[in-house]
Amino acid sequence: MTGFVSHTWRGVWIGAPGGVTPGFHRVLFRRTLTLPAVPAAVPARISADSRYRLFVNGAAVGQGPQRSQPHRIRFDERDLAPLLRAGTNVLAALVTFFGESNAIWQAAVPSGRLGSTGALLFEADFEDHVLVSDPAWRTHRSDAWTALRGGRLDGVPAERLDARLLDTDWASPDYDDSGWNNAVPVTAEYRGGQGRALPPVAPFGLPLPRTLPVLEETRREPESVRAGIVTTSPACEELHPWQVARSAVAERPCGMRVPDGGAQVVSVDFGRVVAGHFEFELDAPEGTVVDIGFNEREPGVTDELAPVAGVRYIARGTVDRFTAQEAAGMRSAVLVITPPVSARVSVRDIGLVETIQPWGDGATFRSGDAELDALYHAGIRTVRVNTTDALTDCPTREQRAWTGDGVVHQSVHLAANTDWSAARAYVELANSPRPDGLLPMAVAGDFEAGGATTIPSWSLHWIHGVRELHAHLGPVSEVVDALSTAQRVLAWFLPFLSDRGTLDDVPEWNLVDWSSVVTTGRTAAVTGLWVRALREFAEVSRAFGNNGAAEWAFAHASRARAGFEEFWDEQRGVYVDSIVGERRLPAVSQATNAIAIAARIAPRERWDGIVARITDPRRLVRRSWLGGAGGGVDLSKWERVSSGELILDWDVEREIVRAEPFLSYVVHDALAAAGRVDLIVNALRDWTSFLRNGNDTFGETWGWGSPCHGWSSTPTRDLVRYVLGVRPGSAGFHTAIIAPRPHGIRELSGAVPTGHGLIEVDIRGADIAVRSPVPFRFDPPGGGSAYLPAGQHTLSAG
Repeated sequence: MTGFVSHTWRGVWIGAPGGVTPGFHRVLFRRTLTLPAVPAAVPARISADSRYRLFVNGAAVGQGPQRSQPHRIRFDERDLAPLLRAGTNVLAALVTFFGESNAIWQAAVPSGRLGSTGALLFEADFEDHVLVSDPAWRTHRSDAWTALRGGRLDGVPAERLDARLLDTDWASPDYDDSGWNNAVPVTAEYRGGQGRALPPVAPFGLPLPRTLPVLEETRREPESVRAGIVTTSPACEELHPWQVARSAVAERPCGMRVPDGGAQVVSVDFGRVVAGHFEFELDAPEGTVVDIGFNEREPGVTDELAPVAGVRYIARGTVDRFTAQEAAGMRSAVLVITPPVSARVSVRDIGLVETIQPWGDGATFRSGDAELDALYHAGIRTVRVNTTDALTDCPTREQRAWTGDGVVHQSVHLAANTDWSAARAYVELANSPRPDGLLPMAVAGDFEAGGATTIPSWSLHWIHGVRELHAHLGPVSEVVDALSTAQRVLAWFLPFLSDRGTLDDVPEWNLVDWSSVVTTGRTAAVTGLWVRALREFAEVSRAFGNNGAAEWAFAHASRARAGFEEFWDEQRGVYVDSIVGERRLPAVSQATNAIAIAARIAPRERWDGIVARITDPRRLVRRSWLGGAGGGVDLSKWERVSSGELILDWDVEREIVRAEPFLSYVVHDALAAAGRVDLIVNALRDWTSFLRNGNDTFGETWGWGSPCHGWSSTPTRDLVRYVLGVRPGSAGFHTAIIAPRPHGIRELSGAVPTGHGLIEVDIRGADIAVRSPVPFRFDPPGGGSAYLPAGQHTLSAG
């Protein structure tokens, strides 16, 4: 599907007439056309500020555009032909303008009306003519929707829809839009661009094509639905729907009617975390209020960090079918249905249209161990639910594209998805440095727009993602474009080097993961992550022939490696986390010591001893800056830590703080480097604790947090890379390393994606069958290596 020249647009940005319209609003667009016949294909491209939902003859076609910074706004391409017909047709679009930056959208700095109101950009090729967005479109700014605010860290605004103000058939060909206005060009106002509405125009410049697959839509049905009656409804316009739903407890079973002043309470459980557009059908009197609260856990289960999430619907009294415009994540939901007077009410067809990226076919992992197989699939499910128009942290709370989190999502895509577009998009989207060179902690949203405090080490994890993309795909454009940013990131840390070559008093939020890793003063963990990023930057730079940049990076890494010795505690055989002034703090973490191995800072002769200590269950404790000693969240502790108090609530002389699920990806890299894949397999089994009560996704931390967090999905990567043992042997996966380490698993097989086809490995006892599209180095469990050509081979584990 083509027909367009990417840099040439004929359609202009259009919107509803009137002045600047700040704040959340939605605009409806319609365009009627008559076709004597339908062409075989009608390629169309579309974008919007902020979001669009497109309809052809009343049928939904899709939504978008892909998440981006405003100067890199995206457009989507779609084929309209399947929904067109000979005769009269109507194209329609619902455009949402969020008004201010939120978790999933970054507002532009407006230029005139452009960037300050809902706007649509469109063109479609009908072979004999091109239909474009212009004043021939009809438009109406709808008052049916208003936004409801949740908590500061929650996701997109909750919506309130008064269906009495919205015609059900507004997108259909039969609707009379004579009462609507003609659209107007949404123009810019700046020197050199006054009155311009045709791309390229600031603040959006030239829209770029979508780089991710169109979202896959799957209807999800609840596993259980319960209904009851509350005689006094908690419904109140001043309350958030989530608050209403949380306070409504059914007093008795459903009767024939809802009593005057009462409500019907319906509780639904999807049995797992799902993400998409909540919907239902309703039979109720006009003016009935339906408050829906979303819950990330089972019905009735909540915690102090529960997201304020939900929607409100006000019934028109006829044809009441509601589909939320914005996607939300949830495990369960509560509907509180409050009619204006005593009445019969009925709700049915409750469900959710899950909207996530499709997953490429072909990659597999199977073992004789049901627990490990379940972990492999749970990692994929966790990442899939967090892969929409970006790689997000969690679907139930934020939906932000966190710069550091995404490195784990990316590794799962590379290991278990034959479509690597999301892995590439992660590197590109986060390549948006601040003026000082560091990356925002979350991109293309409110944190980036506001220039908020960042997490310096998140930029270093992104550099690891650049290196991984290069290893799997070679010198693709995302890697080429990232290298200059990577060097600026690394240079940002230089002013904070101590005279010993280690990082000292690094500003901003020095989160390693949620585990209690001390980063005060001279910090071993952040220094180690910086050294690893320097080495990986140097590796990729050399592949590009940029030896000067590589030598610069190696020089800094070498100096830091020498200075890192000050963290070594010879008596305990581990590195401490921090030194303040000349005082070595006694706290020790698994994270710091694993980073020292993964970054190749620790001398090789120390690795075995370090590994033995940081994996000893008698020494390991779980402690989090936001968690209580007995598990669960502790907000009072977090407030004290945030104010500068160092809370060391464990035996710092004897115990070692275990890494949380996120930084475990580095811990496992260290164990693999030390030749202890057996310890990785043992550690992975701890992730089974998340798979309880029907959940099939991994949670945020060991003791608290969201039940579906993409950064926790490292088991999928590890089972492929370290147990099955397949990983790139050279840049672009032109060669492979196949080093299976089944460790007692008698049967093990898998198909691993490369840019050249699948590598298939099948292990039956001591027999190993390999089919590879590229040459590979075979490292059997019994030791030794062999270099083999592409093709099919029967090998031995001995």
